[in-house]
Amino acid sequence: MAALKPTDKKEKNAFPKFLDAILMQVAAHLGRVGALKPHHIGLAGHSAGGYEGIHDALAQSGTYSDTITDLTLMDSSYSTSHFAEASKWMFAGSHNKTVRIVQSPDQIENSYHKVKNEHDPNHQTTVRVDPFWRAYFGESQLKAAAATHKMTIKKLGVTGDDRGNHTKAIQHTQLIAADGSVHCDVLVLQSSLGHHEIRDNVMDDAMRSIGQGAAGADDFGKNHIDNYGRDPSMPHYGDSGPQIANKKADKYAAVSSPAPTPTHATPNTAATTVKLPAPAHADLKPDAGKLDHAATQHVAPAPKHHHDTSTTKKHAAETETAASPNATFQSADLTELSALVASVNNPSITSCMQHLIRLATLQKRNFVGVKGNSELKGAQRNELVNGIGEVHAEVKALNADVTPTKLATIKSAMFRALQEISPYHAQARNINILEGKATRTCSVTSLAMALEGLGKGVATYGGDKPAVLAVAKVYSSALGEADVKGENDASAGDWGHMAALRLPDFLELAAIAHIANGATDPASIKAAAAVAWNQIKQITFLGELAKDFGATATLKYFSTSADPAPKGKHAQSHSSTVLEGQGLDQRHRIDKVIDARNKMEAETDPARRAALKQVYDRLRDHDAAALNGQAIEKSLPVEEYKHSVISQLGAELASGAAIETHVINHFIRVHSVHEDHVVIDDPSQDARAHKKVLWEEARAQGMFEKRLVIT
Repeated sequence: MAALKPTDKKEKNAFPKFLDAILMQVAAHLGRVGALKPHHIGLAGHSAGGYEGIHDALAQSGTYSDTITDLTLMDSSYSTSHFAEASKWMFAGSHNKTVRIVQSPDQIENSYHKVKNEHDPNHQTTVRVDPFWRAYFGESQLKAAAATHKMTIKKLGVTGDDRGNHTKAIQHTQLIAADGSVHCDVLVLQSSLGHHEIRDNVMDDAMRSIGQGAAGADDFGKNHIDNYGRDPSMPHYGDSGPQIANKKADKYAAVSSPAPTPTHATPNTAATTVKLPAPAHADLKPDAGKLDHAATQHVAPAPKHHHDTSTTKKHAAETETAASPNATFQSADLTELSALVASVNNPSITSCMQHLIRLATLQKRNFVGVKGNSELKGAQRNELVNGIGEVHAEVKALNADVTPTKLATIKSAMFRALQEISPYHAQARNINILEGKATRTCSVTSLAMALEGLGKGVATYGGDKPAVLAVAKVYSSALGEADVKGENDASAGDWGHMAALRLPDFLELAAIAHIANGATDPASIKAAAAVAWNQIKQITFLGELAKDFGATATLKYFSTSADPAPKGKHAQSHSSTVLEGQGLDQRHRIDKVIDARNKMEAETDPARRAALKQVYDRLRDHDAAALNGQAIEKSLPVEEYKHSVISQLGAELASGAAIETHVINHFIRVHSVHEDHVVIDDPSQDARAHKKVLWEEARAQGMFEKRLVIT
């Protein structure tokens, strides 16, 4: 429902924007170029949440008002609002519409609105008024309304019209237009099934009859799904038989539909549904060509929580005791961007958007680890990275005939989405050439993530390839232990083996080759490795490595508008110095605070969440001074810090850059910047992929003290 509630009160086209955004993703999944447009749309709503959804969809139907041809209202008589909107929609536009009202005996006969009993002399009792549906769809009410629209009604007999499964027709009325055609077919069914089973019993009918008009009435309610509504995990389990006559209607008033979420197909259906607060069905046709049975699915980006249990390597400095569930799979949420792209209706932008959706789908489908849960295999990873490079270039080149402001908004959102779908790497899987006993390759691991966020990898490496192969020969035993590298391409020779490596592993070889400066003998290689041992921890050297991949890397120090102008080309600002001084021990403690909060926020069980909150509160309170104490707030106010990160790093991501940044004695990649938090990819643990960090936490870790902006 939230998608149908526009922020602009004058907006009347929210439903088309909502549906077009979904259909754009459907087109991408189907491999179609160009937008899909609905031919017939059916809306179905169940219970309280359903009536709200029907009201919102109809009130915001805009350009799709006449494309909506079918309404199914299931045990939804909690208000008049959706019945009123349905009545307005019914009389407007083209012929051959349908309204199906399916309700329990109590909702058929009563309203949940009570008034004082005028027959009670003491005025102490109340009575229910006529049911809400009847005020708009009862036969006498339809007759009066039809007359005002120069129509008539036709009453069809329903005596003995048993639809089976404790469901029968109690009214069948048609609105007849002046030319004698059926303008709308209204069918009212009474069902003695349970509240949720009423919905389950007619959902397939609602879908199968889309666009059939009056012809679909004869079999409506007769299509039955075996074992419907009897899932023991559902809260309504056991409420699946006929209602007992003396059941109070208040029972149903207390039962409302779950919060609106997109769902998939009901069993035995010819097409799946795009579900609003209750399902909206679309019979689709592409702009060019015919698509008879398009399956439409809107799969909302739903996180899957992954918990790393890998013990491949143990690193004293970066690997904490137990991995916490920060490693939440997150595919970029493209819903709002899809709606914006659909609104401009530009072929080149639409094509680019479909390519982006396919990448997001590829990332989601292949988000599987070989040893852990955060890394893609070689072939899958390379396909994704190559695709990111292609789409990044496509976005950069967009110069469509739309307003400059809207084009800039679309391009910046696409660039940010590419960063969010790029691969993650954990440094614990890195080969042990420049690693040693204590972790030290967070730098090249974060650089690898930043480069791949631009679509750069082994395929774009322009450095000294013979030297890289020489390094690989010297350290062949370490390469034999390379983790999560996927399938080697033997047909491509030695360089094919390099291409199959994870980019962090390849970067270790490339760093040594860069320092070897053309030398390929074993002694020179080992000497270069000794130098690279320390150089990989220097941010300026990381910038030089990035250039070997065709990238440009710019070193920037954090600053706020309140900072005095720094002196010198790479002089630090006051704010950068404050962040640098936060301390390594403090950074590790704040890591535990962040892990505890993310673990708490991911927990859905109330009891476990309460217990985790106690852990988080204890850790947070222990470091309250570091998080929001007077000293740090005086040195670098959190609002200034937040504003600077959003205005600087946020703008850099929106311009198409990738960012590797520094915290105390550690490197990370910036995943995304939001109003109330940042998301970073921390290579220290699988559990810290896509890690949400609040502003106070980021400041306490010295985050963003300096950064490489890579383009």
